Amino acid sequence: MVITFYPHPGFLENEQKFGEIYKPAGIIGVGDLRYSKSALKKEKDRLCRFCGQKYPEVSFSNRAHLMPKMIGNVDLFSDFECNECNNLFSRFETDLSYYLGISRSIIGLEDEALAPSYVAKKITAKSRSFADKNILIVHPKDLESDPENKGRMTLKYIKSP
Repeated sequence: MVITFYPHPGFLENEQKFGEIYKPAGIIGVGDLRYSKSALKKEKDRLCRFCGQKYPEVSFSNRAHLMPKMIGNVDLFSDFECNECNNLFSRFETDLSYYLGISRSIIGLEDEALAPSYVAKKITAKSRSFADKNILIVHPKDLESDPENKGRMTLKYIKSP
């Protein structure tokens, strides 16, 4: 199966603007021990990098993920994000999931856990386990078969901005 994603032209313009303002500070990979649960500072030694407050002014009892769990992060945590800021930023995760669209469901199939379902106006995709494999079920009315390319289908949908 070949999967190709084409970004919306507006994304490319916005990505360029974003790149002009923000520069990468480093690269963090899955399993980076610097951000594991065991490497977290004690709550009394923490300072929130977003609001600048420290314990006990704010609480750090939540286990804040360095990157959202909904994009697959299960082992990278932050000890520099207070509960209030963590709750604030978690509101953006819903919008991010809408933006990522069905790609989350497709990419998630490589995981041991089931991929998240995706529901939009003209498409529904659900992950199911079948014969010890994770499979993605897409409603057939949303697929266009191409008889010239055996086994290849084109999935067209409009995703949220």
